[in-house]
Amino acid sequence: MVDTEHSDSSTHSQTHHHNPQISQMTNYQASVNSSMLITGHRLNGTNYLEWSQSVKLAIDGRGKLGYITGEVEEKKNGEDGYNVWRSENSLVTAWLLSSMDASIAKPHMF
Repeated sequence: MVDTEHSDSSTHSQTHHHNPQISQMTNYQASVNSSMLITGHRLNGTNYLEWSQSVKLAIDGRGKLGYITGEVEEKKNGEDGYNVWRSENSLVTAWLLSSMDASIAKPHMF
């Protein structure tokens, strides 16, 4: 299950050109997946358990939990799938940072 999500998305992206319903669904999923506000809970230093459970559910619901659990392995620059991995990893990072108070998020920004 290491890279199933990525493999599935690669397989699906090849078939999108032939099935407009899948393309429309994927476009909808992409817009839902890119929404920056993933939870009403903001990590503030005293609510880690509540925040982490909420964030985990939200990210899992968007099909990207493997980026947090390590099930999706990092791709190296030049490897097949690197651009997709980098884009999705950045999206998950942005979701996490936007769900934290600035004082907590700032040290994790690069």
